[in-house]
Amino acid sequence: MLTRGWTLGGLPGDHGPPDGGCDATRVEKPVVGRAVMAEFFASGRVADLILLMLVLEGAALGLYHRRRGRGVALGAILPFLLAGAAFALSLRAALTGAGWPLVALPLVGAFGAHLWDIAARWRR
Repeated sequence: MLTRGWTLGGLPGDHGPPDGGCDATRVEKPVVGRAVMAEFFASGRVADLILLMLVLEGAALGLYHRRRGRGVALGAILPFLLAGAAFALSLRAALTGAGWPLVALPLVGAFGAHLWDIAARWRR
């Protein structure tokens, strides 16, 4: 857990308060916000949130186009949504300590989706 402050005998190399005096009244306090964010990233949940946002974005844009006949068709945005999802999967694998093949494979998929997107735009 991330902490702030010091105690007597603190961490190795900890020389106490900046003024060189002894501060026996100060105790370590957990820095909750930092610990929560560190866990959020280390667990790969940040990538899960990105994936959820991509799914919601695709669904919202697809429904809007289907109901109103305006906006971008889902087929037109599918390649870059897939590329984003592949990048998020690669990020999740990297953050959770997966082996390099599980990090690299989604990147290959993202490259394929990127090429699909370029080809579709080229034809327009």
